[in-house]
Amino acid sequence: MSFLTSRTLSIVRAGALSSATRGFATTALRQKTATEAVKDTLKTVDRAVSDKIVDGIELGGGYKEL
Repeated sequence: MSFLTSRTLSIVRAGALSSATRGFATTALRQKTATEAVKDTLKTVDRAVSDKIVDGIELGGGYKEL
């Protein structure tokens, strides 16, 4: 074997045997509480109602100009 091949193999083998310590953090899966779920539902409903009201106001403004 050539010097380059034997050196490369020894580096690869050494790298495969050694283990690197890597720090990582995980967080637990966070579930919503009942209060948060109700708040999110109410926000969604509020947004839908508000959008319909705005559509009605814009529609009424169009009739005023006629």
